[in-house]
Amino acid sequence: MALGIARALTAAALLALVVQTGVVGPAQAQARADAPRTTATTQAQAAVATAAPDTTSPMVLENRKPGTSAWRIPAAGKEIGADTVSPIKGFMSATSVNTGESIDLKVSVATAGNFEYGVYRMGWYQGLSGRLVTKGTAPGVKQAACQMNSSTGMLTCPWNSTLTFDTTGWMSGIYLVVLTQGKYQNWAQFVVRDDAQQGAIVAMLPVNTFQAYNNYPEGAGKSLYEFNSTGAKTLAGTVRAVKVSFDRPYNWAGVSHKVWEPIWTAGYLESRGWPVKYVTNIDLDRDPGMAIGQAGVLSLGHDEYWTGAMYTAAEKARDAGVDLGFLGGNDVFWQVRYESGAGGADRRVVVCYKISSLDPVTTLANKTILFRDIGRAEQRLMGVQFDLHGEMTPAADAAWVVQSPTHWAYRGTGLTTGSRLPYLVGGEVDRFMSNYPAPTASSRNILARSPIVDVHGHAGTAEAWIYRAPSGADVFSAGTWRINQALGGVGKYDNVPIRTFMGNILARAQEFQLSATFDRDGGADRYETAVLVSRRHFDTTGGTVVVATGSNFPDALTATPVTRGEGPVLLVTTNAIPAVVKAELQRLAPSRVIIAGSASVVSDGVAAEIAELTGATVERRGGANRYQTAAQLSAGTFEPGVPVAYVATGLDFPDALAAGSAGATLGGPVLINQGDSLVPPTLAELQRLKPQRIVVVGSSAVVSGAVFTQLRSLAPQVVRLAGRDRYETSRAITRDLHGVSEAPTAYLATGLNFPDALAAAPAVASTGGVLVLVNSVLGPGAAEEIVRNRVTEVIAIGSASVVSNTVMSQAKALFDSVADPGARLAPAPPAESVEPSDDAVVAPAPPASSDGLNLESSDARKVDDPHDMVWFTPRYGG
Repeated sequence: MALGIARALTAAALLALVVQTGVVGPAQAQARADAPRTTATTQAQAAVATAAPDTTSPMVLENRKPGTSAWRIPAAGKEIGADTVSPIKGFMSATSVNTGESIDLKVSVATAGNFEYGVYRMGWYQGLSGRLVTKGTAPGVKQAACQMNSSTGMLTCPWNSTLTFDTTGWMSGIYLVVLTQGKYQNWAQFVVRDDAQQGAIVAMLPVNTFQAYNNYPEGAGKSLYEFNSTGAKTLAGTVRAVKVSFDRPYNWAGVSHKVWEPIWTAGYLESRGWPVKYVTNIDLDRDPGMAIGQAGVLSLGHDEYWTGAMYTAAEKARDAGVDLGFLGGNDVFWQVRYESGAGGADRRVVVCYKISSLDPVTTLANKTILFRDIGRAEQRLMGVQFDLHGEMTPAADAAWVVQSPTHWAYRGTGLTTGSRLPYLVGGEVDRFMSNYPAPTASSRNILARSPIVDVHGHAGTAEAWIYRAPSGADVFSAGTWRINQALGGVGKYDNVPIRTFMGNILARAQEFQLSATFDRDGGADRYETAVLVSRRHFDTTGGTVVVATGSNFPDALTATPVTRGEGPVLLVTTNAIPAVVKAELQRLAPSRVIIAGSASVVSDGVAAEIAELTGATVERRGGANRYQTAAQLSAGTFEPGVPVAYVATGLDFPDALAAGSAGATLGGPVLINQGDSLVPPTLAELQRLKPQRIVVVGSSAVVSGAVFTQLRSLAPQVVRLAGRDRYETSRAITRDLHGVSEAPTAYLATGLNFPDALAAAPAVASTGGVLVLVNSVLGPGAAEEIVRNRVTEVIAIGSASVVSNTVMSQAKALFDSVADPGARLAPAPPAESVEPSDDAVVAPAPPASSDGLNLESSDARKVDDPHDMVWFTPRYGG
């Protein structure tokens, strides 16, 4: 066959070309030319006709959509105006709505005129954290002055509705509205629920606490705290309010400064594809049974203010077997109640007098005082609580110090007793207090005991606990604000083991009873390993086999999608076919063999020998260089309109390796590039393909921003999937492909060389499995990927010299004795043994330093600075 063939040829052309090159004899060629052939087009049509319904997680599909950082304010050249001037401010008519319902935006501007708005859903979105849902312009007016109740200190803004958003088709999530007029910007915030969704992780936003801290207008307003309230004294006897209203904007930037904790955690949850539905405190009060039938409930961030009905609802959910997680400190502290707004809207006012004698309600169960003072100590629900009179506000963020490292929550983290996770204990922290009742539990485990120094210089201890209720529900309390930052990968808090830790907790909530078989396909060399993989997965005669060189990576890697998971990739040398490969070719008896690469890579003599061994049609797809070969492999396989095309560097193998199995699964090519513009073969093939989506694989250091910009003109959606190393990049690709519990087989392959993992890629596509790259040990990120996928089969690709027995032992430990919450697992390797090139980030804590937090004047308790708007590049990887 002619070298450099670009696509499947007609039968006549095939006959002429194969005779010309002598790959097969004339009689053989005529017989094959006369046989009916399935073209790439008819293959695609047949695949569509017989395809099973798409069962990909809706969360994965949502986060495949292109993300943007345009939700961040102030944008370049913009600023956030002072609340006392209020250049542009807004708030929503409700804290949440069910998907399909309408919600109103109420906006006031200092100067009448049009303003711009953009509504963004917050999630993962390739690490950009937001996706634009809708945008436009609207006329703005200066609304009526807000009204202050001098007795309670409650401010209410009786504004008319400016816009109405119809949320039909909007996915449950956290939404931010960016408001812009002239040089000024502000936000508004709300949640879209999905009341019909079952079996989900319910992510609850602490809107009561959001509003408790809100002192709009900053500099002249009031919150439930003295430290940021101003003006005249209220009936509280100080400047603080005893009631706060949702019918007003949030101070300064327009959202609660505590909303970032839920947003960071949402990004983590969505990056893994967990089935998440979002609600608020108000929703749990309004519908106390909403948690029943769900997998678990997570309180996101600092969640201090609860109603009695919320406490009861959480107890009932726990007692019905629903797992609970508290990802904050000083949670469930004050009991509050709701009142209607001025217009009669339900639950628009949070009431919290904090002093029993001030509260006109005489029934103890409804008084707005501490839960522990009405006989409902919070640790009866959470397992820990805030010590109001102890040293529970660290002066600086301290290290999380591991206890009970053999507990199932720590599986795969590599942590040992005393391991220190820097900075993760901060804000306000909790511990178990023996002078209050403990929760009723079948087991209780302390997961962290961390020394702290409080704002007064006193020593104390923060604790994280987990207990199992008699119902079988697990209740976890982090006892610190910083776990949200760690999950979201925010700056110095970025921590891979804690994300693996949380993955274990979520897997237990989803009732992942892990059980798997273990095996190895490892030959004496790369050639035999590829054969062993082929023997395990591919039996049908008359199919297609791809043959590539085992001596270099580019041609073989870009050939993987050609298999579509229906046949193997076998390896040869330039001038010979190893005996074991010959035997496998004869066993498979393919009707077609595709050779990836030119004759300088896989010789004509090898091609002729393959034809003789198999009686197959032999097609060569090879250009003058790796870029042409990749384009020709694509052109001979895929028709225009493919769902996806991956673009990776052609100068190294790991990123293209990770993309190969994904391309084979989804039905799209891997194309390669170098430099700051698309090489001509890659550009031409993308122009021909017209893909629905282009995925750039790797950071801008390997595929430049200039190339990314050029690609935007070639597809409706262009996204980048990247991590800080090859392992994180690989996991980003697999998470973009599969949600939780969607990949039954995990293939462990080395990330240090290409051939063995290359052989695995068609098998991954064939089984709908997941490729997990490892190095000398199983790092925390790789462990999380195995647990997340709830795999039932683990196969090592390569001999023990390639994927070590240590890695396999560590993988097996993920499945040992995980049914019993108190069970002891086989010790994980010390975190220090995990190679930095994979995903270990555990280290001794550096010296503590101040994080710029403000202190409350009344009780020296700490709150994050609401003006700390230094943006971060989130690391949801690991």
